[in-house]
Formats: sequence, C-alpha cells, structure tokens
Amino acid sequence: MPRTARKLIDGGIYYTLTRGNNGQHLFLRPSDYAQYFDLLCDQFRARGIKLYHFSLLPGQVELVVRTPIGPALSKAMSILNLRYAVFYRRRYKYFGHLWHGRFKSLFIDYQRDLFYCARFVELSAVREGLAKDPDAYPWSSYLVYAHGVPNSLLHLNPLYDRMGTTNQTRRQNYRDFIHRGLKDIALAAPTDSLGLVGNILPHRSRTLEEELGLARPRGRPRRNDASKSAN
Repeated sequence: MPRTARKLIDGGIYYTLTRGNNGQHLFLRPSDYAQYFDLLCDQFRARGIKLYHFSLLPGQVELVVRTPIGPALSKAMSILNLRYAVFYRRRYKYFGHLWHGRFKSLFIDYQRDLFYCARFVELSAVREGLAKDPDAYPWSSYLVYAHGVPNSLLHLNPLYDRMGTTNQTRRQNYRDFIHRGLKDIALAAPTDSLGLVGNILPHRSRTLEEELGLARPRGRPRRNDASKSAN
C-alpha cells in the first residue's frame, strides 16, 4: 500500500523525531554532527523553514520547527535524511537502511506548549545519559538560549522575549526554566493519542509566566481585596 500523505499545516510549529534504524548510531564523529547540520541548513534555508530548537543525539534527531508551507517540511526532511544517508554510507562503508522509517511529527500549540517542548528537546541528552547537565552537551540549542552562543541557522523562539527585559535576565531565566525540568527526567513519556511520538508535555501544570513568577495568580481575588475595590 502507498504511504498516507502527511498532513502538515501551513505556518505550523512541529516537534520532529527521526531515529536510526534498529538503534543504529547516526553520528560517530564530531564531524558527522557538523555534516548533518550543514545539510539541514541547506534544506531549511531553501524552503524558509525556521529552526527554533534542536538536539542531535547519537541515535536520533529532535527538532522544533516552523514551516511556512506544510509540505515544505516533509520535502526538506526527506532530502536531508537521504543526503545524510549517502554521506554516512560512503564514510563508513555502511549497507542497509540508516533511518527507522520516516520522521515523526507532532503539532505544537504556540502559546501553551512551545517552551515546554523546547525543554523536552534540550534535556534529551540528559535523559539519554549523555550528559548530567544540558550545559555539558554541545549538540543542542540550549547553549544559544542559555549562554548566547551564536548559531547562524537558529531563529530565536518567538516567546523568548517574555523571559526578561535584558539578554542577561533572559538567559538566566531560561537556564532556570530548563533546569526545573531535571526533576522529571526519570519519568517515562507515555504514547500520545496520535501514536506518533511520546507525549512530550506530560508534566506541564503551569504557564511559562507562572514558572517565571511573572503571572498574576489565577482565580477570583481574595475577599478582602474584593471588598476594598468595592469601597
């Protein structure tokens, strides 16, 4: 049977996941990571796709992207993974499938879930036991947001400005926000309702502003406050 066409929304933000076939490691040298990222740059720039967050792990690639046209993301990922597979086979004399099928995608709610998805992605190296702290892992977007490390492809998360009024406060608040997710690192993510990828947002109970202490408390005002305003 032919594959079902992937339905992607124009202007949508997506979490994407691509894994190596049968746990195959995709990156064996630092230059492999660089090669994949160069190929990613070529495809995303050519199609106007914005990369907000990423994590390149030995056995999988996680991205958070915004695609101007839905089919552009599928096209970019297909060519990217094909060209990297050609590179990998030539370098390592590898035969067989490199990727575990097509990439998986999950639509991300812009206002509610975007930063929680970012935290999931940038803590992936910690979950996989590759680092004890996201600061120690070089192949993710964490260093861009948390420490201002330049990256020519990355587009800053459009909600990033809400984290403070200066670069210094934004970076500090971002570090605090990401590190608060470490307490949930041992919890397994259940399968989402679409069966696409694990539910990457199982522990979101507060808004971003509430986590940063920038939001008003929810609910009705206390009785004494209400009575004062009435008088």
